[in-house]
Amino acid sequence: MDSLDSLRRNLKKSLTCQFEQEKRKGEQISALAHDIKIPITVIKGNAELLNLTQKDENALDYTNEIIEATGEIEHYTELLIEVSKNDQSIALHKEKSNVNKFLHVIEKDTLSSIGNRHIHFILDISIPKKLMWNIDFSSMKRAFMNIIINALEHTPDETSLSLQVHFKNNLASFVFTDSGNGFSPEALKKPQNYFILIIKVEVKQVIMVLD
Repeated sequence: MDSLDSLRRNLKKSLTCQFEQEKRKGEQISALAHDIKIPITVIKGNAELLNLTQKDENALDYTNEIIEATGEIEHYTELLIEVSKNDQSIALHKEKSNVNKFLHVIEKDTLSSIGNRHIHFILDISIPKKLMWNIDFSSMKRAFMNIIINALEHTPDETSLSLQVHFKNNLASFVFTDSGNGFSPEALKKPQNYFILIIKVEVKQVIMVLD
């Protein structure tokens, strides 16, 4: 009985210590997220001032993209603050949207991410123009751009990066291909180094909904 009581006290102490560590970590993340908002506000403010003074159309496009990107960072920062305070996962808000329009947003952001690097981006779309899917737009965009940014990091200049989108047998496939060296044979033996994503398409009357 003494041993069990000692075990209970040690377990309680360990769990209390762990809880306090997680609490402090959440507070630090929340504080850091608040601090991140400061340089974001400065960047956004300066971009807006440049937007007012610029007359060159290309320069206006660049400043507008900076403003849009800082807006997205602000949104992600708010989500981070919310999650760190409530200790909850981010809720998804799914809405029907057009797949082709989504892909052209991805194309625009990819070209902006390439910047002045000499990388040719190829978007090959072979899906119906009216194909719809039910997604959280922001989360899906973040997932696609995470893959693309990672691909760009491993794509040398004077080469290409492609996104091929196909629709067959009620399945849509999104295939990213970069020009990097790829995984080594040793890395391919580790299952965490690669994944397969299959998205099923449900056909409803004339409109096809991808869920």
